[in-house]
Amino acid sequence: MSKSINIAITGAAGRIGYALVFRLANGDLFGTHDVVNLRLLEVPSAMKSLHGIQMELDDCNFTTLGDVVITDEPEVAFGDADYVFMMGAKPRLKGMERSDLLQDNAKIFASHGRTLGKVASKDVKVLIAGNPSNTNTLVALSNAVELNSTNFTGMMQLDVNRCKSIVSKHCGVPHTTINDVIIWGNHSSTLYPDLNHAQVKGFPAMDLIDDDWYVKDYIPLVQDRGHSVIEWLGASSAASAANAAIQQMKMWTGKGGSQRWESMAVLSSGQYGIDSDLVFSFPVRHARGELFIVDDLDIDEYSLSMIKLSESELILERDEIKHLL
Repeated sequence: MSKSINIAITGAAGRIGYALVFRLANGDLFGTHDVVNLRLLEVPSAMKSLHGIQMELDDCNFTTLGDVVITDEPEVAFGDADYVFMMGAKPRLKGMERSDLLQDNAKIFASHGRTLGKVASKDVKVLIAGNPSNTNTLVALSNAVELNSTNFTGMMQLDVNRCKSIVSKHCGVPHTTINDVIIWGNHSSTLYPDLNHAQVKGFPAMDLIDDDWYVKDYIPLVQDRGHSVIEWLGASSAASAANAAIQQMKMWTGKGGSQRWESMAVLSSGQYGIDSDLVFSFPVRHARGELFIVDDLDIDEYSLSMIKLSESELILERDEIKHLL
């Protein structure tokens, strides 16, 4: 029996939002049997563009699309939301300090968190991609006092996909044969793309990879991939980010479970010595819509130093916006 699902998207007229809405409307997340109702949120200055997107959605005649609401009011967008994709965030402008960007976005996500707590479904799943996504996730879940912290994740699937793409080309194997990659830490240039527990065609990845390439080439390639896309494309990743958002939400909402792990940014409670009350990317398993941090892996000294470096960055970010937590 089909059901009706309410999905809210913030920053819906942005490049990622535009790439995302049509895939959701086409049933790419929940299949062809359920109907999705889209709630598209934007700032007032972008409402004209959002109206054009609504017209395009109408003209696509998707069989899986219910009603579409465009709005600049978070209370309307988040009302009874079952799933929320928070794609929108204020971009860093010329002359703006990173600390200013942190403060401005933290205020937005604090407000969105409070609204979600009041009007969204109590079982809502909120995926946050707007940068700095880890800290924005922490702010949102801290302000959504009516919701559990497990209702929120920060998006790391794009980084996982980038890892697999680079390893796939280096080893000459399909990306589908690469499993158990781990992204630790922050969605930033300090993230640590760990292959020490990964497998390639069932073999330990590190048996197939030279240590020198791993440290000098692979890690920087993953860490700088977003900047490389901007240099070549002239804009940040959009289609690949939207694709990763759907993949991560699909894994999170899966009815079954998996013995393999994925990487998602979730609230730490001290696993691997990571400071609690940070939203940190860990290896997680998922089962029936719940996430469980894989907390029993052996971590070598080099990996631990890389993990701690990313933790330090997140602590600094948290300290800058602690008045909003």
